[in-house]
Amino acid sequence: MNFSERLKTLRKEAGLTQVEISQKLGLRQSAYSKYERGTGKPLNANLEKLASIFDVSVSYLLGETDVRSSSDFMERMANLSETQQEDVLKFLQKQEDTTSAHQEKNSSISPQKKR
Repeated sequence: MNFSERLKTLRKEAGLTQVEISQKLGLRQSAYSKYERGTGKPLNANLEKLASIFDVSVSYLLGETDVRSSSDFMERMANLSETQQEDVLKFLQKQEDTTSAHQEKNSSISPQKKR
């Protein structure tokens, strides 16, 4: 689900109108409606406000994850067996190591000289 679809879904789940959300953000309703239509993108500050209004993470809003918040993640972890929890933690550590190695590799590559 993309950002605009997710935003509209969250607003409807919360039983709020576009006018109510736009007032919470200090925007005109027409500006907010662009977010839901996918023709406008909020500034980072408004992304944070939207996440707070809907009690979700910015990553969830942007469609980067299907885990709504850290409490949702913790609840899911609590429902796993100890072995499954260890597997998840090992996976996360591997992802972190891979990301760190990738960042180190990219930072050690010297920029090409301009011609």
